[in-house]
Amino acid sequence: MHIADVDISRYYRPEFEFAGPQPTQPSVTVNLPNGETKTIFITPVNQNLRLEENRIVVSSDLRFTDHP
Repeated sequence: MHIADVDISRYYRPEFEFAGPQPTQPSVTVNLPNGETKTIFITPVNQNLRLEENRIVVSSDLRFTDHP
């Protein structure tokens, strides 16, 4: 005997936290032609999370600067 259906999504909504795509390393050291080295810092910008049918699409641009 079926009495009722209960939709718990109205009462229980787990939060989805995602820090976004991150570079594999925060900086890279480059050897310059004159023999010196320079540190280039990598920062994600314009992060985007888009829901599509059967998938989550995450994108990000990377900014390269000479200071953190």
